Amino acid sequence: MDIDRILSIVIPTKDRYQTLFPLVEKMLQWEDLSFEIIVHDNTYDNVKAVDYFGGYTNDNRLRYFHIAKPLVAIDNYTRAFKEAKGKYVCFLGDDDGIISQALPFVRWMNRNNVDSASFNCAYYAWPGLTMKYYGDNFSGHLITYGKSAKLEYIDPKTELLKVLHNGAAGFLKMPRAYHGIVSRECLERIYESTGTYFPGPVADMSNAVACCFHSIKHVYLDFPIVISGASPKSMAGRGAVQQAHSKIEDEKTLPAGTAESWSTILPPYYAPQTIWPEGAIKALQNTGNERYIRELNLCRIYAALIMYTPKKRRYFLKYVINSAIWYRLPKRLGKVTASFLLLIVLRGITLTKNSLMMFGIKTGLGQEKIAAQSIGEAIDYLDEQAVRQELTF
Repeated sequence: MDIDRILSIVIPTKDRYQTLFPLVEKMLQWEDLSFEIIVHDNTYDNVKAVDYFGGYTNDNRLRYFHIAKPLVAIDNYTRAFKEAKGKYVCFLGDDDGIISQALPFVRWMNRNNVDSASFNCAYYAWPGLTMKYYGDNFSGHLITYGKSAKLEYIDPKTELLKVLHNGAAGFLKMPRAYHGIVSRECLERIYESTGTYFPGPVADMSNAVACCFHSIKHVYLDFPIVISGASPKSMAGRGAVQQAHSKIEDEKTLPAGTAESWSTILPPYYAPQTIWPEGAIKALQNTGNERYIRELNLCRIYAALIMYTPKKRRYFLKYVINSAIWYRLPKRLGKVTASFLLLIVLRGITLTKNSLMMFGIKTGLGQEKIAAQSIGEAIDYLDEQAVRQELTF
């Protein structure tokens, strides 16, 4: 292992040079030499990348790898990680971001034997991104949700239960390599246990669930060390316009056999509301922790599908009815209805917050909207905030 590399920033990518290049360029402007950037490119024609990265041949912090043969997302992630040499790892999408303060934070993790860290990630809408309800009002803007810099020690299994009770609709404060930071030792423990770093059909959730059983010491920092990006061509961008829906067998990012092995307790349909729960279920099975599956709030999942997929509501309602034992149907319908009503309230709160920002209220209700015409500007802003708040480790 290269002992000079405390952090490997790993970026699996495909067909998105327009966001990848600005991100890499920004990180290579940092003076710190203790990190590396692993770019694993699955673009068929990489002439532009060869030409662009050729300008950085003297900077050994950048390591570029290319394979033209089409890979599913899990394989691209796995191959990328195998090239990394850092003691800690952070996976990013090619339209995400990370601030330079990640490096002193990772050194603090190393000194204190911390296995993993997660963050209150910011959100960056790349220029050109449009959303179903907000149009381009958030395009070219950074949204932050908390910058208190409070550091908490978190029990991963307790956090996992919270995620499962919420229908695996998000990550909360779980340890995770994607949009978080995890030690190489923790990831290798997952591999020794399961034969893979991503024991499920989707890299982010399956790895996060596995980390809950292999991260010995985990922290959560209420500061956006990592930026979750959304661009017109990304999965997050597809979700913003509600295009991240399809038949399972038609979703080319998934491993072969995903449709055939799909969990029977979930509707056989690819959507944000099903793929994360499926990733959690498979990770629990593959890590030998099947007993946790009964904690998964299926009614919350069904309610979310009914709410957020209006064109398929009849299909999901029929699934809820047909999949229940007849004498349990009234109770199930009651729970789905209660979850649906709760989601209406939560959605109303979100719409209110975002509408206030649309109409010029930049800060309020726990959110802040900042103009940033590039990922570099977004990173600079958060680094400046870290300095202003004297965020030191």
